[in-house]
Amino acid sequence: MIREEIDSKSPESTAAIIYGSLIGYAMLNIHHHMLTD
Repeated sequence: MIREEIDSKSPESTAAIIYGSLIGYAMLNIHHHMLTD
């Protein structure tokens, strides 16, 4: 799914991938912090 979005080389798709990655990374950090705290 992600590979298809990259192949389309659409600015919106690229932005969506980057934004989604940042959100996912932030959520993992928050979840990890909650577990360790």
